[in-house]
Amino acid sequence: SADPTVAFSALVKVGSSVHPITSIAEFNNRLYIGKTNGLYYVEPGTDFAYPALTSNEEANANNCAGMKVWKGFLYFRMLTSLYRLHPSHTVSEV
Repeated sequence: SADPTVAFSALVKVGSSVHPITSIAEFNNRLYIGKTNGLYYVEPGTDFAYPALTSNEEANANNCAGMKVWKGFLYFRMLTSLYRLHPSHTVSEV
């Protein structure tokens, strides 16, 4: 059976519907949602998606595609840059 580390029971709007979802990952007890315009997160017990790193000017179909948790960090890309999200929730370019 699946490990239910993150569970949600309500509909959560994640940014604008103009920008489709490209990936979803659980990291550090948050649900991260990658979209064509950036990265959002939802904390358990809330019904709101917060932007972690977004840019409508740099929206691209490949943004956040292939987002992965690896060796204690969440990796994702925006255009030609690769980013690493730290457990402290800070973002750095790799």
